[in-house]
Amino acid sequence: MTGRSTTTSFDEPLHEESELGEEFTVNDVLSLDDEDPGQKAARKMDWETFLAGLNTREKSVVESLLAGRNMSELARNLGLDRSTIQYFKNRLADKILDYMGHDILLEIRKMPGWKNNLNASRERLACRCERQH
Repeated sequence: MTGRSTTTSFDEPLHEESELGEEFTVNDVLSLDDEDPGQKAARKMDWETFLAGLNTREKSVVESLLAGRNMSELARNLGLDRSTIQYFKNRLADKILDYMGHDILLEIRKMPGWKNNLNASRERLACRCERQH
């Protein structure tokens, strides 16, 4: 009402080009499937702090899991039996839940709030269009 806001079409090109020289529209940016960069950064900081509190064996188990290595191979390399490695895995799971909270598994699977709102708007428009036809 005061003239300070404007309306922009979702099909209007953005003024920035990608590294490949492609030009994106507002719709392209809003429909990206990536999660919020702020959440990614916060999770990375939490994870780094968590890893700093682990002992050497626990870190070895985490690194092996992240690398997709076989736990039997890790047990041989550390001179431990497989049940001890399983014990460390179970203890790590408990530590992660204690550190990150019991809802961490739900949080990492949850769609960002802005995306939920965008999807809800699209679904509402699609239903309205179906009713009209």
